[in-house]
Amino acid sequence: MPKIKELPVKVVQKTSAGEVVERPASVVKELIENSIDAGATIIKIEIEDSGLKKIAVSDNGEGMDTEDVLLSFLPHTTSKIFSEEDLAFVKSLGFRGEALASISAVSELTIKSRLVSEDFGTRIIVSFGKNEKNSTLGMDIGTQVVVKNLYKNVPARRKFLKSNRTETKHIFSIVIKYALSYLDIGFVLFKDGEEFFNLIPGQSAEERIKVLLGGEIYESLIRLNDEQEMIKLEGFILKPQISAETKSNQYLFVNKRSVSHNLVSNAIKEAYGSFLEPRSFPGFILNITIPFDMVDVNVHPRKEEVNFWNDKYIYDYVFNSVKNLLNSEDLTYKTDINRLSLDKKPSLFLFQHLKESVQYWDVRNVGNENEEIIQIANTFLITESNNGLLIVDQHAAHERIIYEQFLESFNNSESKRVQYVLDKPKYIDFSILELEALKEHYSTIEKLGFNLEEFGRNQYKVNTIPELFIGQSISEVIKEIISNLQENKKAVETKKVKKTLSYLACRCAIKAGEYLTIEQRKNLLDKLALTKTEYTCPHGRPVKVEVSLKSLNKIFKRIK
Repeated sequence: MPKIKELPVKVVQKTSAGEVVERPASVVKELIENSIDAGATIIKIEIEDSGLKKIAVSDNGEGMDTEDVLLSFLPHTTSKIFSEEDLAFVKSLGFRGEALASISAVSELTIKSRLVSEDFGTRIIVSFGKNEKNSTLGMDIGTQVVVKNLYKNVPARRKFLKSNRTETKHIFSIVIKYALSYLDIGFVLFKDGEEFFNLIPGQSAEERIKVLLGGEIYESLIRLNDEQEMIKLEGFILKPQISAETKSNQYLFVNKRSVSHNLVSNAIKEAYGSFLEPRSFPGFILNITIPFDMVDVNVHPRKEEVNFWNDKYIYDYVFNSVKNLLNSEDLTYKTDINRLSLDKKPSLFLFQHLKESVQYWDVRNVGNENEEIIQIANTFLITESNNGLLIVDQHAAHERIIYEQFLESFNNSESKRVQYVLDKPKYIDFSILELEALKEHYSTIEKLGFNLEEFGRNQYKVNTIPELFIGQSISEVIKEIISNLQENKKAVETKKVKKTLSYLACRCAIKAGEYLTIEQRKNLLDKLALTKTEYTCPHGRPVKVEVSLKSLNKIFKRIK
């Protein structure tokens, strides 16, 4: 009896659905793409219970007749392509004919549609892959797709979903991307019965960016419009000071299709060069218009990646376009007088607090003992390792030890919860995604000592802050704390805090040129071995370098 068997149809449907319908946001994405391909000028999205209870997408596109409605939920049925040759020239967002079939396999699906030339519409109800009911009805021209009880028949899938707020944020992210790309289409979003935003058709890109991404990004836009031969790059890059530790502010479109592409992202980062800190990412909202036969969109299950016909050409083109624009712009950091604390100096309050409250380990307070660790130029320590010769920078090593001690003390300190009442409240604008993240982590932020009040649709008023953040940009601190919480990092370990701690550790550590006794050298290496990151100092310089025994033998020509 053969071991290999053909899977039942229902099993195939569910496994196929897993590739396309990864989470509720995937359903929203596929339905919006269908509406755009249908020529809609208004798309309405409704979600309940982060999309698990209900997702409804309605449009005023061309609609479908009865025959097409009945075919639409069957696997591999599409009106977008008809032959293998068409795959080389895909203009539509959808083309595989998998979406509605995959969605209907894991939900209760209702499709209502009326073709522009028909007097009545058609309704079909499909329950977990089975056609339950067909009927005619009166309705406006266009299509509405309602998805209910998503994954009810696949409970294992629900277990792997994130919190409701996180899943909602993924849905918002999808809608935002299409709203930024298709300015000629109006987007209306409802969440649990409440209108979240209503974007009218024909808005400018700047207007939408301000509503969707927030005032801070809007104020830092630099318009880019560059055309070369058959390719065009247009949209906006952001000023360097709006860089982030993630790619959250990067929106890339190819022929209006939202995609991620490391080559393009890297080209833009390289173009910024020294304008950015090494671990920061620039922000941008850019669309590449390119002939359809010069880009392959059929390379990813969810159509989120593309291949270009010539990667080097695209890289050079994007790099030069961004580089030339940056070189021609005035990139002076513009801010108001209340934000002048955003300089490179550490927080003086935090510096003084830690300096006075933490008894950091001082290598100088150690006696003598006989053990051979050589000190060269009162700067480098040399000792034998298991693999050869170990050379340690004494200042960098001590700096790493003290930095981790300060960081641990700071994270465990109750004093950071002591509140400071601001002389004047600070008003912070949040993007839609930042707002959802803030609501998700509001209780944590409040426990840290921040007091925030809702003040307008996307704005909050800050009245009190933790005492240790005196003198820092409150907007920058809160947004970075939110970002840290989203990535499961320590909430208060912001860039400003880390900069202060590294500066303080540097000031407290032994210096190059300072003599150490044998016992002090030994203790320094022992303490270094106990740190979490013994390889670099807080500024990223190497702490130790090992020369292998093999390398030493080669140097002295003992081996070839």
